[in-house]
Amino acid sequence: MVRLDATRRMRLLGAACAATLGAGTLFAVPAMAAEPVVLPAAAVPAAMPAAAPSSTLSSTPSGMPSGMTSAASSIAPAPLAAAQSAPSDLAKMRTQILDRTNALRKAAGVPALKMNTDINTVAQTWSRAQASKKKMSHNPSYSKQIPSGWRTAGENVAYGYASAKAVVTAWKNSDGHYANMVRSTFTHVGIGIALDSKGRLYYTQTFAGYSGGKSGDFAGGSSRTALDPTLSGSARAGKTLTAKPGKWKPGTVTYRYQWMRNFKTKISGATKATYKPTAKDAGKRISVRVTGRFEDGTTAVRASDTRKVPLIAYAKAPRPKVSGTAKVGRTLTAKASGWSPKPSKIRYQWYRNGKAISGATKTKYRLKSADAGKKITVRVAPTRTGYAKTTRSTTVKVKS
Repeated sequence: MVRLDATRRMRLLGAACAATLGAGTLFAVPAMAAEPVVLPAAAVPAAMPAAAPSSTLSSTPSGMPSGMTSAASSIAPAPLAAAQSAPSDLAKMRTQILDRTNALRKAAGVPALKMNTDINTVAQTWSRAQASKKKMSHNPSYSKQIPSGWRTAGENVAYGYASAKAVVTAWKNSDGHYANMVRSTFTHVGIGIALDSKGRLYYTQTFAGYSGGKSGDFAGGSSRTALDPTLSGSARAGKTLTAKPGKWKPGTVTYRYQWMRNFKTKISGATKATYKPTAKDAGKRISVRVTGRFEDGTTAVRASDTRKVPLIAYAKAPRPKVSGTAKVGRTLTAKASGWSPKPSKIRYQWYRNGKAISGATKTKYRLKSADAGKKITVRVAPTRTGYAKTTRSTTVKVKS
């Protein structure tokens, strides 16, 4: 199910850069938000320089080959949608995006694109990365991540649209994005869709053009099955998660594992099929990337869904002890002890009838005339990496 938030807005930025090298015209783009990318294999720039979103360029960006020019344009804002979708809904949307894209290709008189699992992984991983950062951008390395042998490659990205129809229509209405979807030299596509923590959808279309036969994933290659790994076990700190790659084929496949924190950070030393989350993982999302090596030496990479590691509760969290006479002119002393495990830091705040007393943030508090007859409370807030925010308080009544 998808929910719309009409108060939010989105921007889809489009750009295309044309480079003339020798007699041919080659297309590429700087690494900027939401622009289509097309990279012929013979002329991939060593780096895609950054440009500001919604800017207009008419120069040779630093890092591009000599003779390459760029031109960027912004598209008018369109409604942003806040969405909440189950994995099955996202899988259905992926198929709908493919069908709508191929309908545009049919109308343009070009062959349909084939969905490819390897390219899907590249697109899906990038959508997850964008969602994790809550920032739309292009994948600067996608041309190196898709299977080798391609002649042309490209990418479309977008975010905030709540349906396959909406995002494909937006791409269709942008010249650069539309050109990617109907480019006759593209033969295969991967589609990624991911939700960020606010429910916004991030989309990636990764295109590639291969030449040759019509059977199998690519010309000259055998059909392969490479399944996304699944996770079992508990994601709690100290417990064990287990990755299962499923059945890959053909032949015997060897697997390598790399556990990830929040999609993008490799967890040092976490290269086995099992992983025990630690306090450092609390509040973070854990996933695993599996690299399978086939008998012919080729490899494929698959990524699991994530598991959020919950924050840890203190085993013991006693109230602070307050000593001293509750009388104006006297000093009260608070002591927070007995917490298990021992906190890294403890913050104190004193209150008068429930209202924080300005500057009263030490273990000691000297009672003033304003405190007479009032309830004085001290609240302690210990902190420790990976542990849930917890507070405890004690109240005394000051004599009039």
